[in-house]
Amino acid sequence: MQGSQSADGNNTHGKPVDSSPFLVIMDELTRFDITTFYTRERTRQLCRANEGIIPVQQDNGVSDESSDEDEELKDTILPVCHTAELGEGSQPIHTAKRYDRTVKKVVEIPQPNIVKLYNTNMGGVDLADCLLSLYRIPVRSKKYYHRLIFHMIDMAINQAWLLYQRDYETKRIPQEKRHPLLSFRMAVSESLIRTGKIVKRGRPSSNEKTADPPKKRCQQMSQVRPLMDVRLDKVGHFPEVKNPRLYCKRLGCKGRTNIRANNPAREIAGRLNIQIRSVYRWITLNERRGNIENIPRCGAPRRTSREDDDIIVATARRQPLSNAVAMRQMTGIQVGIQTYRKRLHKAGIHHLRPATKAMLTEKHKEERLGFALQYYPMDFSFWSSVIFCDEKTFSSDDHGELHCWRPNNTRFEAKNIQPTRRSGRITAGLWGWMAACGPGELVVIDEHLNSLQYIEILEQKMIPSVRALLIPEPNPIYIAMDDSTVHNAAIVTDWFQRHSEVIRIQWPARSPDLMPIENLWSQMVKKWDSNSAKTKVNLVAHAMNIWEAMRLKRGVENICETLVRSMSRCLNSVIGCNGSYTKY
Repeated sequence: MQGSQSADGNNTHGKPVDSSPFLVIMDELTRFDITTFYTRERTRQLCRANEGIIPVQQDNGVSDESSDEDEELKDTILPVCHTAELGEGSQPIHTAKRYDRTVKKVVEIPQPNIVKLYNTNMGGVDLADCLLSLYRIPVRSKKYYHRLIFHMIDMAINQAWLLYQRDYETKRIPQEKRHPLLSFRMAVSESLIRTGKIVKRGRPSSNEKTADPPKKRCQQMSQVRPLMDVRLDKVGHFPEVKNPRLYCKRLGCKGRTNIRANNPAREIAGRLNIQIRSVYRWITLNERRGNIENIPRCGAPRRTSREDDDIIVATARRQPLSNAVAMRQMTGIQVGIQTYRKRLHKAGIHHLRPATKAMLTEKHKEERLGFALQYYPMDFSFWSSVIFCDEKTFSSDDHGELHCWRPNNTRFEAKNIQPTRRSGRITAGLWGWMAACGPGELVVIDEHLNSLQYIEILEQKMIPSVRALLIPEPNPIYIAMDDSTVHNAAIVTDWFQRHSEVIRIQWPARSPDLMPIENLWSQMVKKWDSNSAKTKVNLVAHAMNIWEAMRLKRGVENICETLVRSMSRCLNSVIGCNGSYTKY
């Protein structure tokens, strides 16, 4: 059969009707009994069938075939001539997998024999066009030679990738260890970018800017580590000239020379700062196995399965305050205690000291949640005018942050121990207030605080100092205090009712995380020196000195302001935890 056939499954035959070069070539090949076929754009119509003209839009797998006597070739054919074997046509029909957009999955469609033959034996031009269409360098320049240059670069990279695939097939290297075209192009680009670049490591010398810095022995700057393909290609064994001159390594020769062999293994060992025998070992392993990865080593088998590991981790999450021995009794998995610790460490669970806070009942949680919902809409303008007051008891046995630099296994030596005293301690109670502007007044409490002493402190210390430093008359004073028994005494409640200018904010019980002044006390404890509190007078004087230093020191006002500004975040955290514990 003579004529032409479409490579997309649409077969048509006819005679040339004009003098185009392609049709002339087809006519000449037909005289020598050589079958020719062509490819055509998808938007062109198929040839005429027995029942009429086939529409333009067709499904995958539709084909048509006609002979020379049916009709003439159309002028709309896009001719790309390829020679095929003699006598090839649409029979037999094969199947091919194609993606169907209507059903959104891969389906099987009929494929004529001539199309399968064309796809199997497509030449270098079609393969080059296919590879160029995948990852073409985008060029938006209007200069024609820019397009030519980048087109030649694309063709060179594609041909190099084809040679790379051929070499790996010769070496029988698995397909998963080869670079696909995109990865190959990226590796080539990275190698070209790194060519000739040197990276200097380390911090600059402190005397680089001096007029005459002392001369130091310059270390060789480490260069960028080359790619694995470049390091193991065994290319570049050329002689090179280097100084100083060394003795010749040939047996019997006593001369000196500055000509050396360019050994890639020595260069790699110098750049990586390792021994050259390690480089030779890597090269040998790569030749034998195709990689330099470590092979599985022998060892004790794993004692737990994945299900056991999940049970151990779930038990630790459910009972975080239990130890490894208790978890082994709960799970019933009979393995070593160290195995439990290893599984938990691998899951990101570590043994740390728990946070200690006051116990919260359901009633306490409801009160905390109600308080947070009531005052959450208040902004900083409200909290900046609130006076936060509290009591604190300091002891001569208190200490600030402790540090101990010691060797291992010397924890219980006498010089590494901080002694404590349970009896004979000296204590002193203090009352103080703070606001967003900084610390206020600090008052010493004689013996145990009672309601009468507290009222005296409010009348003689708190109100005068607040009026003088923060809130002038007749503006109201908002005061926040915890829910202790002294603060809730009946006589104290009557005093607040008689003094309408002092408004008390009802604070929830067991909520020190919501009181900013608690953080101010912790700052004092960090600066506490137990050696300065040998007597009660010295203890009180030491506390007063720390408080006054905090009032006069610059930056403490910012700390108090930051603590007051955090009230909105604290209340939001209480709401998010439904009144339970927060991170504050």
